[in-house]
This record gives sequence, C-alpha cells and structure tokens, in this order.
Amino acid sequence: MTELEYTLVNEGPLHIGAQEGELLIDDSGRAVIPGTSLAGSMRHYAEDRGINLELIDKLFGTERENNPKESSALIVCDARSDVTSIPIEARPGVRINGRFGSVDGRGKFERIFIPNGITFHGKLVWTSEDEDTHTQFDEIILQCLRALDQGIIRLGRYKSSGGGHVRVVSAQSRTYDLENPEQLFQFIESSLLEGSSMEHADKFWLERIRDEGHSDTYRFEMGIDLSQPLLVRGSGRHDHNEPDASPIRRMDGKYIIPGSSWRGTLRHQVHRILDYLDKRDLEEIAFGAASKDEHRTGVVQVWDAVIDPDDSLQRQEIDYYGIRIDKFTGGVRSMALKRERTIRGKAVLRLNIHPSAKQSDARAIAGLLVLALRDLAEQGFSLGSGSGTGRGFVAGQYLHIRSPEGDVGIDFSKQEVSNPDILQLWLTALEQWLPPEAHREEPSMGRRKHGTVAG
Repeated sequence: MTELEYTLVNEGPLHIGAQEGELLIDDSGRAVIPGTSLAGSMRHYAEDRGINLELIDKLFGTERENNPKESSALIVCDARSDVTSIPIEARPGVRINGRFGSVDGRGKFERIFIPNGITFHGKLVWTSEDEDTHTQFDEIILQCLRALDQGIIRLGRYKSSGGGHVRVVSAQSRTYDLENPEQLFQFIESSLLEGSSMEHADKFWLERIRDEGHSDTYRFEMGIDLSQPLLVRGSGRHDHNEPDASPIRRMDGKYIIPGSSWRGTLRHQVHRILDYLDKRDLEEIAFGAASKDEHRTGVVQVWDAVIDPDDSLQRQEIDYYGIRIDKFTGGVRSMALKRERTIRGKAVLRLNIHPSAKQSDARAIAGLLVLALRDLAEQGFSLGSGSGTGRGFVAGQYLHIRSPEGDVGIDFSKQEVSNPDILQLWLTALEQWLPPEAHREEPSMGRRKHGTVAG
C-alpha cells in the first residue's frame, strides 16, 4: 500500500461547481476538488495515452458491460483548500452564436472563479497484490500527476479557455508491505496519528513529476509587446470616478488577457485560414464544437496571459475620452461622454495541443497555429476591442515550440527560424490534411485549388 500526500496550487481561474454562479464550498468554507473529479480526469488521461486497458481497470476499477465489476485499487480523497474564506473572482463574458460569430441575444453574464494562488491538499492511496503491479501503478500515477502539473489534465469547467490548471508544489509518499507485521503496525499507527505517516517518506516524487524528459506534447509560447493600447473589457464602473471600461484584472491586481478572450480571437483567424485552404473540419478538432446534438472538446488548451510592465514605456495605463454615438440616428447622444482605460506592456501567450490528438491532426494543427500566431505577431489581427481605432495590435518577439519532433524557435525581430525542417513538416501536414471520412474519397468538383502552404 502506498499513501501519497500532495499539495496543489491553482495557476489560473478554477471553477468547480454545477452552474456558472456556483462553486463547491464545504461547510467549513473550504473550496473542494472532489476526488471523483480528479479520479475521472486521471483515468481519462491514462486511456488517451494508450496505457494497457486491463491495468487501468485494475487501478481505477470498472463497470463495463459484459465484464465482471472490478473494484478500484486507487482511493482518491477530496482535495481541500487551506483557507476557509475563499475569495471569489468574477469575470464578465458574452455568449457567442457559434453559427454567425456574433453576440447571442441572451447577452452578457458573469462567471465566478476561485482566483489563482489558492493551495489545496489531497491524498492518494493505492494497493496491489505484488510488487511488479505496484510499480506499474506508480508509473501511471506519476504520468497523471505530471500531466496535471503541466496543465494537460485540467479540472472543473472552462478547461480549454484557461481554467482548471493546478500545479503540484509538493508530493511525498510512503509504501507499506502489509504482510510485514512491523510495517503493518506502522500503517495502523499512522492512520490513528494524523501527520506521522510521512515520517521517513519518499520525498522525490516532485523531482520525478518535474523531470519531463522528451516532450510528447506540442507546447507553444509566444512573447508579445503590447506597444499599442489594449482593452479587454472587465466589469463596468461602480462610481463616477472610475472609467466606463477598464481592462480585466486578477484578484492580485495584475492585468491579464483572459485565455477565453485571446483563444476566441485566435480561433477566428484560424477559421479564416482554414476557409481559404478549404479544410474547415480541422477547426472543430482543434477548438471543439457545441450544438444541441453534440458537444466536442477541442485539443487546443490556452492559459491566461499576465501583462507585465514595459520599462521602456513612460505610462502603462492610458485613458481615452470620447462621445457615444446613437446607433439609430448616427448622431451624438447628449450628456454621454465616455472614458476608457487601456493598458500597455509585455505578455506571454501559452497554449498546448492535448496529447490525445492523433499524430496527423496534431501536426496539421501545429502548422495551423504557427500561421495564425505569425499573423498576430505581424499585426494581421488584434486582441480585445477597438481594432478600428488602432487598439490591440501587438508585436511578436519570439515563438518557441516544444514538440515530439523537436524544438522550433522563431525570432520575429531577426526573422530567423531554428529547425525549419520540423516547421515545414507541420505545414506539409496541414496542406495534406483530410477529414477522417474523406481519406478514401476523391476531391469534389469545383473546389478551389491553392499553392503550397509554405508558399
């Protein structure tokens, strides 16, 4: 039997609850990550990784049809926050009509989250009949905790748009041979005396979790310079001394570009590229789709981007004043001056392609994202609101990608690319990509023909 105690800290917004306006809080006021949620996410990841299904069933249990029910060898306890008065972070949003790309008639709403930096403590316990099986269980647990730490496994809602990423900040375990009387009594004693179980524990779990080795996930990181004013609107003002619109801030006061915001903008550019290439089906694989009949989760995962000060700028915040226009008459609305606050600085955009994606899809999506991010870096489209008045255009500094094929780097200022052969591999995969149902079909008549993507 192995007991593993761990500590998590959420790196971004965390929403675990049944509705947008609910969070799971226990009677003591602590936020809760249910063991069922964590266990389900771990099992789903293990199955995606192609781990032996029989071994997964032994560890997580099974209730499959036509198979005997097998109890779980793994116990996943609820993880609870170490503070009892959880601060709540509210973020505004608008519902988008997926068909038309415009704001849905149901209008605005607010989502509530547990803000970043909240610490959770949890525990895993697993048993096996022999040492070899136990070692295999250890490896599965290690892979799952590593994926959790890297943001591949995410918890709660809004996972693809920046929510649900927790980091493992401590992990230690102790293993007992329960056929050994001395260790059996040590286990009983540790169960009765809380806190004594981790004496002489294996404290190297965290090192193994952080030891990534060769990356089997596509990870993008792009540095951008917000030299032009940016406004991603937060909540409206509550008194006349505040601006009518201000950029979104976290609970710690830092301005951010929410993952949900820049992911949506990136998807719009991806849609334009795929429309030109006549490969529209790839968009749903990359970013997901929601309809009355089907809900599909995309493989592109993003993070919130924190806006850091730029020392070369005298002012980070700039207020703009203007007048409101009546949309029906086109004239000025009387007594309707407006004041909007914008922010400048530097930020890093981060995203993953989830390892559950098929290799052919992942390579094509990697090439697609490189094209879209290049367009953003070269001011081909903007972030936030006010693009018509020059707001939200950014300058790309660098793009670094870790992948199973190797690392690719792009320096936009020097116009240099490292490992261009790998980049060309992805662009070729995008050019040659076909939807699964079209692999055996001939192209239909009348479709546009294009040159190579690289061209």
